[in-house]
Amino acid sequence: MKRVLIDTNVVVDFFLKRGEFFANADKIFAAVRTRKIQGCVSSSVVTDLHFIIGRKAGERRARETVESIYATFAILPVSRGTIGQALNNGMADFEDAGQGDGESILSLPATKPVSLAVA
Repeated sequence: MKRVLIDTNVVVDFFLKRGEFFANADKIFAAVRTRKIQGCVSSSVVTDLHFIIGRKAGERRARETVESIYATFAILPVSRGTIGQALNNGMADFEDAGQGDGESILSLPATKPVSLAVA
């Protein structure tokens, strides 16, 4: 099964049903639920998601959202080494470069952004 790293914005789009972006996020989550892909998020996505959902929809909803992510996605660690790699790897998007530890990221296939890769 293809492992796909899913960005914070895609996860937030899904859980907050954000406008024009929700449809693509829903397709990605459907692919994860039906095991067409293995969804991966970094640990920083989980904490950011709790903060964002908590501010928009309250603590209970934030906790339910984190529980859903925990049950459904592989969670990749972010370490000091991850940040060092992100600073030095030449990627234009620092957030994408710092999404998980080097071993976890290197094991993911190089693909187009997930919102384009899942139809």
